[in-house]
Amino acid sequence: MSPRNRKILKIAVVAGSIVTAPAAIVTASLARDQVGWPLVLTLGAGGALLALSVGLGFVYQWIQKADDRLHVELAPKSGYPTLPSCATLTSWIDAHIRSTRAGMLAVLYEKVTWETRRTVGFNAADPDGWRPVEHECVIGDLEEAEQRRNAGEVVSQDEKLMLDALDRWRKRPVLGLPNSAAIVSRDRRTITEYRKEVDNYLLRYERALRHAVVDAWVISELGAFQLEVTNHNEKPVEALEIVIVLPDGIDVVVRPRRGDLATPRRVCKFGEVDYSMGAGNHNHHLALFDMVSPGSDSHSPRINHKTITYSDIVVTSGATVSLPAVHLLTQATPAQVFAITWDAAATKSTPGRCNGSLRIHVNNILVDADKVMNKVLADLGEI
Repeated sequence: MSPRNRKILKIAVVAGSIVTAPAAIVTASLARDQVGWPLVLTLGAGGALLALSVGLGFVYQWIQKADDRLHVELAPKSGYPTLPSCATLTSWIDAHIRSTRAGMLAVLYEKVTWETRRTVGFNAADPDGWRPVEHECVIGDLEEAEQRRNAGEVVSQDEKLMLDALDRWRKRPVLGLPNSAAIVSRDRRTITEYRKEVDNYLLRYERALRHAVVDAWVISELGAFQLEVTNHNEKPVEALEIVIVLPDGIDVVVRPRRGDLATPRRVCKFGEVDYSMGAGNHNHHLALFDMVSPGSDSHSPRINHKTITYSDIVVTSGATVSLPAVHLLTQATPAQVFAITWDAAATKSTPGRCNGSLRIHVNNILVDADKVMNKVLADLGEI
């Protein structure tokens, strides 16, 4: 029942009590000069009026208790809450990481070559009976043999020739120095060490991309979710605290820190030597704007992964207050429906507790993953 209807009902109850009590007294006074059935009817009417007056008093008390009970309503500002899915963005990141991994490990599919001499005829002492034979091997196939050689184990003659060819392949002239053709350097990393460097780089790179996606999600107002709280009491509600619990499948996100958006230093390609003296840290310090910390507004929510808490809210009688928007993230498929539960408690003016639930739908708004991610890569200095 709305506050207006409750107020009308209270006025009617009070007016009824004022009318029935004197009417009962007047009716009882008329019974002095009556006998028989008229006396009985008069006394019965007076008793009924008195009982009605007492009953209206109890009804008034019941309405008053209802007024003193906390009755607030939480509703989405949009009227029909929906949430876009970020599955296309995460799929884009997964494909980009796979492509980057393939590009960084492509060098291990290159081949090294070496020559041996093999006799043509049966007379091995005849120099003209020998001819050079070229051999080749995929670099990645030498990983196990290189591990055994570095561990001090015995390798076969063929494996030794392969590894010697790999060592020659690693050598590079030191460019930019006098007589650079005579000065060479080589990549001293093993194939296994290079694979580990790539794995560690991609792990940190993927983490930075996912933070950047969250940052773009918040900036673009995707997943913005704003609620309104309405006070249906006749009294104001003070010190109201609202706790919203999100189900599995939906997370609340905030803008990441500046440091979370820094991608790691790129890994030098296998077989090459980094002469940049640290210049590879091209994007260690990003040209991004500073992250703005949440303000001191008392309505700013406290976010703890699956819970959103609004504190110290004041709502006057019959008024509606808009709560600050939060950003939700989901990878659920479109048309999926989630139930969000909420609990409200007040300690002043109208103390009490009430709760409820909201339904939020995952819609099929298409997020242009290429457009969003290309801008993310540009901001990160990766394009």
